[in-house]
Amino acid sequence: MRKLILRNTPDIADSFELRIKESADGKNFYEVFCENGKIVICADCKISQAVGYYDYLKKYCGVNLSHCGNTELNVLNAPLFEGVLSKKINQKFRACFNYCTFGYSMAFWTWEDWEKEIDYMAMNGINFPLAIVGTEAVWYYTMRDFGYSNVGALRFLSGPGFWPWQLMNNIESYFGLTDENYIKARLELGKKIIERETELGMTPIQQGFSGMVPRSLKKVFDSLRMNIVPSWCNFPVTYQLDPTDTAFKKFGTALLEKQRELFGAYHYYACDPFHENKPPVKKKDYLWKVGRAIDTMYKDFDPDSVWVMQSWSLREDIVKAVPKDRLLILDIDGTKHREYDNFWGYDFILGNIHSFGDRNTLHGSISALAKNEYAHIDAENCVGTGLFPEGIYQNPLYYDLAYEMLTQSEEINLDRWLENYAVRRYGSDSKNYLEAVKLLEKSCYNENCTGRETGSVICARPGTTLKHTAPNDEMKLRYSNIDLLESAEKLLEAEGEKTDGYVFDVCDITRQVLSNYCRVLYDRVMEGFNTRDLNLFERSSNAFLKICEELDE
Repeated sequence: MRKLILRNTPDIADSFELRIKESADGKNFYEVFCENGKIVICADCKISQAVGYYDYLKKYCGVNLSHCGNTELNVLNAPLFEGVLSKKINQKFRACFNYCTFGYSMAFWTWEDWEKEIDYMAMNGINFPLAIVGTEAVWYYTMRDFGYSNVGALRFLSGPGFWPWQLMNNIESYFGLTDENYIKARLELGKKIIERETELGMTPIQQGFSGMVPRSLKKVFDSLRMNIVPSWCNFPVTYQLDPTDTAFKKFGTALLEKQRELFGAYHYYACDPFHENKPPVKKKDYLWKVGRAIDTMYKDFDPDSVWVMQSWSLREDIVKAVPKDRLLILDIDGTKHREYDNFWGYDFILGNIHSFGDRNTLHGSISALAKNEYAHIDAENCVGTGLFPEGIYQNPLYYDLAYEMLTQSEEINLDRWLENYAVRRYGSDSKNYLEAVKLLEKSCYNENCTGRETGSVICARPGTTLKHTAPNDEMKLRYSNIDLLESAEKLLEAEGEKTDGYVFDVCDITRQVLSNYCRVLYDRVMEGFNTRDLNLFERSSNAFLKICEELDE
């Protein structure tokens, strides 16, 4: 923890004193207070200390740390204060990341990127991150052990932008690898990530196995049952080794053993049988056997293992084949627990998903965040909270609140929070800044902006009718673009020092305003086209294309 402080606020690192104190009730907690000229951070563990440290920086140093502007801390003074800044954290687990995040946002990250991210996770209380970087090496060396050539093993593994979807059993060999040095580099990066996460007290969720294998595995085993998995999103078909086949346990255990050899074993293993696809056999007893087979494999490999399963493609018969102390469900969009009777008593994490397909649309209900569903859920088996974005380089206001809510047990006062956020984000208590964020609350972050994002017409394939601008989006704008324009104008009218967050937001909000306006222009183009009004068609088309050029600028 001392090193985390040195990395992030070196100029005030000597101002802090760190203490560890046993929790009276087993809950995570921190207390921050001043004593003998020092800022004392007293907590039950390193992660709790990190949350207390960041809470102090936000409250007394005006810090806003973000993926979008304000990406670096520059704190030169550590004010002393009276009283105690404290919190008890009721959530046992605070999970983070979606498989998609590793493809959309993190595919080409270096250790420098990850080092900053892990510190950021710790400061936001995350203790249960998905850790799949370097799993290419697990597969590569396991396949080599089973007799595959260097080229054969590499070709089966998808490239960096697509590898997470191979781990979800959706694709294989897409932009396949060609260089063993890449495998070694990913292995070293993955080791560093897990070492740092565990050093700070996090428990990484590691990759499990639910059956996806190369078709050529038939050449390795004398006989095995392998099913063709139908095309996912128009990608080529893949192949799944049937979990009820004896070869499943042999190959899956080999992968788990290799992972332990390369990275260590931390008891939590993620896999989702038939993710976004249908089982090959419809009988209920088949799904029960699948659940038993996978759980048995994990238990025989690691008696303390826990299967981590997403609720996205959950099957009741698979779930109920697993003992309750050996399964943890991630309710990644926070809705499935209502559909499945709180998952029949199985432990689950209440999640929040955002940015489908890594869209940069300004979007999300911050009032829903502030109301805090965790505070109202009536389920003792809800053991934590999670943030599962598909992409992270957007919506800085939404994410600042979403990360904070991971460790909150009650509703918060949104008006007060927005006042505080405006000061931290822009470095001033200017009235313009507060008015700007209040207009964001009224527009792109209002209570109607839930679910799938509104797509940008600029991203649509040219056509005379538009049902969608891209897969899985919404067409309707759920707020007034004039309110969003006024937010940008309030920022532009503000005077005084401008933070990186200010610069980012002025550009980003203007981008969204222009993107929204392109839909109006598109409708005018189509009106001109359908009524044969050449003047309207040309004026609207030229305006549309001009805005596209300005957005590039």
